[in-house]
Amino acid sequence: MTLGLAAGVALGRAVDRERAQFARLSGSSIAGIDAAGWITDFLNAAYYRRSARSREV
Repeated sequence: MTLGLAAGVALGRAVDRERAQFARLSGSSIAGIDAAGWITDFLNAAYYRRSARSREV
């Protein structure tokens, strides 16, 4: 009984740690709120670099 309880507690801590790590990763970004302009420019440059026949959205 005690061994099962200890395993359950350890599993609970591991799951919480994984959730916390995921939450930290999902909130991180290389782009700030004010980066919309340069991101749009970058995507447009990548799109228009290709010939008109090979462009796909």
